[in-house]
Amino acid sequence: MSEPPSHDPNSQHSQPEPSVQQRNSGSSGVGQQAAGTAKGIFQFQWIGNTFNFFFGGASESFTPQQEEHNRKALLAKVKNYWIKGVLEKSLYHQVLIELGLEERPDAIPHPLSEISEIDEDSPQPLREGTKVIEIFDKIGTGATLLILGEPGSGKTTTLLKLAQDLIARAEQDTNQLIPVVFNLSYWTNKRDMIPDWLLEKVGNKSYLPKEIRETLVKKRRLLPFADWLVEELGNKYDVPNKIGKTLVKKQRLLPLLDGLDEVKVEYRDDCIATLNKFKQDYGAELVVCSRIKDYEALSNRLNFQQAVYIRLLTSKQVGHYLDSFGDYFTGLRTLIKKDKEWKKLAQSPLMLNIMTLAYQGVAVEDLPRIDVVEERRKQLFDAYIKKMFKRRKTNQRYKKAQVKHWLIWMAQRMVEESQTVFLIEKMQPYWLVNIKQKRIYRLMGGLMAALMFGLMAALMFGLMAALMFGLMFGLIFRLEDSEIETKITLNQGIRKSLCNAITVSLKVWLMVVLTGGLMGGLMGGLTGGLTGGLMVGLIEGLFLGLMNGGQACIQHFSLRLVLYFNNCIPWNYARFLDYAADRIFLQKVGGGYIFIHRMLMEHFAEMKPEN
Repeated sequence: MSEPPSHDPNSQHSQPEPSVQQRNSGSSGVGQQAAGTAKGIFQFQWIGNTFNFFFGGASESFTPQQEEHNRKALLAKVKNYWIKGVLEKSLYHQVLIELGLEERPDAIPHPLSEISEIDEDSPQPLREGTKVIEIFDKIGTGATLLILGEPGSGKTTTLLKLAQDLIARAEQDTNQLIPVVFNLSYWTNKRDMIPDWLLEKVGNKSYLPKEIRETLVKKRRLLPFADWLVEELGNKYDVPNKIGKTLVKKQRLLPLLDGLDEVKVEYRDDCIATLNKFKQDYGAELVVCSRIKDYEALSNRLNFQQAVYIRLLTSKQVGHYLDSFGDYFTGLRTLIKKDKEWKKLAQSPLMLNIMTLAYQGVAVEDLPRIDVVEERRKQLFDAYIKKMFKRRKTNQRYKKAQVKHWLIWMAQRMVEESQTVFLIEKMQPYWLVNIKQKRIYRLMGGLMAALMFGLMAALMFGLMAALMFGLMFGLIFRLEDSEIETKITLNQGIRKSLCNAITVSLKVWLMVVLTGGLMGGLMGGLTGGLTGGLMVGLIEGLFLGLMNGGQACIQHFSLRLVLYFNNCIPWNYARFLDYAADRIFLQKVGGGYIFIHRMLMEHFAEMKPEN
């Protein structure tokens, strides 16, 4: 397969910029002609070499050994995050029922439909026991597959089983593509034409006509899917940008895309258009999952080769499953046989499993009798939540009301932002719900910056300078409601942002001390030069450190404090999320967390916060 030409809209950033040494080498030539001395050349080259020692860029090419290492590392992360972390711990893993599949040719446009009539649009059941990997293999090279199903039918599980089979192959054969799971809920319709920070400022200016603001928003160009893949590789799998670009450009990935229906409604058709263009430009193999009703409601269709639908469980399958537990579910089995609505709920593998977890050993007369299906579903999830609290009687670190309150807040924010995987560092200032919270958040960032720069200035220049520096930098770094940048160059996450800020500060400080001290020593004495270098280096190092991760840390810490004092989150958030995962409300995926199912997340989001 030939390699497609790069169409990165930010191609100017994908090319390594000339090093400072290269730029300064040219400058030194001009200085030699102008001054006619070798001293200028030496000084410029020395400064350039010193800068490159600290900040020199790495080569964009990789040796075969490096490529193999990168491949194995990514495969291991996908396997650990999604197979060991999700599939093997999922509720579906307990329901040992073979899900039925059927072909859905009506879900995708036929390539010959415009020149001839295609009659075979009706669903075609596949033989019992057919696995999705068999369907994928049958399509052949360049396979594209759409997996459809009802809520709770096992779409994500089916996708992860496919990932499991593909990973096993890729581990044995280096010629196989690397299967990587992505969630499309993070795909958004935005990009370069107008910067996000400007759009946000414009959007907040109510004095501008509404038509102008809406036009500016519409001017944003779609994010090319290749760029989105690179970003997600960095955000979710910690893959450096240059490695991600190489993997995408050289077509080494097999994206497994879950949650097309979780993309914000207004962006779904655009998302399909972007996927179709990516497939056309790259000839890529793709697999996409979606709820069938959400997909059928769209005007666009994926130009894929095949679509399959996961069939609901039959009464026979449900009966055999419950019978396999003996007398544990006698009451539930009787109710399902007598009540049509309970029988309908049990056709979903998710709901059947929740029934078995919530109503184990419950007599038929004690089971709830509610006529409205949605109310039954809510009651079933409530029973599941109650049961999960009872299953873990040890380590009762939090009260039940606290856990429910924090999970409700978390679910509401995730539903509002169409998020599936929750990352602590992805919390944003616009999650603050009232004016008071936002004002406190803005002030905290300015106070922190004022304290840092003020104390530094007091040590070096005195009290008046401390007041001046503190006020100036406090105003500069006063926090806005803008998005917290969690991607700092190649580093992801708040901890890495902090490490990045400290590293940059120390490098700049040391470089300025060395260069400033040497040059100042030559001109005004060693002591004065070193003192000046220390002072200037400290200021520049701290400032650049804030620009390269430090400000993100301040923003995040300020946001966490405001949310904590408003009882939206606990102090140790990571420990709480692990606690919720231990009670099977959440599952850990890499550095993030997901609810055990989207339907449970939606249930929490609809609940009223606990007092």
